[in-house]
Amino acid sequence: MAELKVVGPGYTLRLVEGSSPPRQPSPGEIEVGLDLLRLDAEAGVVGESLASLLLPALEFDEELRGLVESYRRRVVIEEAAELGQRLGPALRHVRVPALYFPLARMSRHAATHACYFSLTPQLLEALSQAYEAYLPEVGDARDGYVTISPSRVRVSLSSVFASLLKTVLTGVGSAGLYFWLSPRACGPSPLLLDPLAVIMPEEGLISGRCELVEHLSEVLGNSGECRRSSLLFSARICEGGDEKVVIKGYAYAVPKWLIAGLLSLGAYPFRQTPSGRASNEYAHFIALRRVVRTPRVLGLCVSPLNASMAREYVEGEVVMNSGDPGAWEAGGEVLARVHRGGFALGDPNPGNIVISGGEEYLIDAEQAGRFTPVKGAWDLAVYYYYSRFFGAPRDLVAESLRGYVKGVGGLWNEVRRELLGPRVTPFIAAMPPFMVELLELLKGLG
Repeated sequence: MAELKVVGPGYTLRLVEGSSPPRQPSPGEIEVGLDLLRLDAEAGVVGESLASLLLPALEFDEELRGLVESYRRRVVIEEAAELGQRLGPALRHVRVPALYFPLARMSRHAATHACYFSLTPQLLEALSQAYEAYLPEVGDARDGYVTISPSRVRVSLSSVFASLLKTVLTGVGSAGLYFWLSPRACGPSPLLLDPLAVIMPEEGLISGRCELVEHLSEVLGNSGECRRSSLLFSARICEGGDEKVVIKGYAYAVPKWLIAGLLSLGAYPFRQTPSGRASNEYAHFIALRRVVRTPRVLGLCVSPLNASMAREYVEGEVVMNSGDPGAWEAGGEVLARVHRGGFALGDPNPGNIVISGGEEYLIDAEQAGRFTPVKGAWDLAVYYYYSRFFGAPRDLVAESLRGYVKGVGGLWNEVRRELLGPRVTPFIAAMPPFMVELLELLKGLG
């Protein structure tokens, strides 16, 4: 077999017959057996430490075209599926450039391959053009961007599932086996540290780096100072000059959501993962604006272990802190508008409704979902419980119920029926002092 080669931005990969392990005759030159490279590209047998060198390749012999293109296609499909898992409901609100897919896979090898993945403007342009052809595999493509379709990704992913399974089984165990690159003083490109930075979201910025300082540098230029909004919440209020933003963290195994999931008994499905809650809140802050004002999102971060969001701060009167019956009635009307618009909240409370400039804002939507009468009944029971548990007077909370009944219209009979039904009653019965109050108020509301 004549020697074949692949030329990348900072290396030449020379391929010889057989499955000989890689060696470096000189810096920037790698020699390896073609069979081993093929196995790595098809099944990740060495954690794609070799195959990843095909991703930014600028030139390759024609005999290698089938191998290069099939590997790149697999990478695009798998990275689209992984992005869908990370962004969840927010996926429909982003446009993904062709460049994202090779960057996302290359980022996994940034520590060992930094000197070989030197990202120049010319290389980035070449990668964008090379990977544009694969975009229709994963969604609706236009002008070098794709809106990912989960259903299309599932169809495409099925064709590479066997390879993906082998990657999981063998790649994980051997990813660290071939640290064969000679150490060189190269730092990874910023785009390899955070490939999500190239995505075009409908609102704000999206990142994979969730440190507080990263959000501050995005929205306040590193000049912000932060304080916790309260001991009960995982949000910080940060100020820089005249600008004020909220930075909210989402963590694993938060007792609040574990307990809520148990108490709901299936009446409301709660999201538990940090990325699931953050992406859901991002999507619903946008979707809910059809019926109520919500804060503008400035930045969203989703990583495998945690998530966070930076959003605008809404200055105004928090319904929970108000002694004005009109404010409490408005709080109930907001919940009614949400339900009438086809949404449920899962965790509604008057502390998340702010009246600013005569307009009502909903400032929390991480558990929002599609409305059903059962979910509507759950929302109303939780709203009442939360209000009374934290000390709101009964007569003020009753104003919220009146505002809700008045605003929800014809849905009221269905919601009321479910309040007394088997899926929500156990939750109400768990708070006996408030159960009697709520049932009395329901009688008065008809």
